[in-house]
Amino acid sequence: MQVTDFSWVDMQGSEFWGGMYTKHKGDAPPKEFEPFEFYIEKAPTDAFDIFHIPANIMFKAGYAAGFGHVDFTLQYPDPAHREDPVIRRYIDTCDPPDYVMKFKFAKK
Repeated sequence: MQVTDFSWVDMQGSEFWGGMYTKHKGDAPPKEFEPFEFYIEKAPTDAFDIFHIPANIMFKAGYAAGFGHVDFTLQYPDPAHREDPVIRRYIDTCDPPDYVMKFKFAKK
């Protein structure tokens, strides 16, 4: 099973920089498992509800579900585009904890 980034990153709605932005539902950023809204430029009026599940929690959940092996990789930009202004702003401003995890059953 493969899982990718399900965690909160504070991306203000300024002109959809990077084609997306986030918005929390309360007075403070979401705690673990609390929802937040994710907006994309292609559907600007549609709020996608996402639950804030940090990488360490997702990792523990994989083991609790019976997966005995987890490959964890932080997402990173394509080297050909890592200096693109939008990519740089996303990485430098948001400091995203984006990840990809591959859960595998360990052979006994």
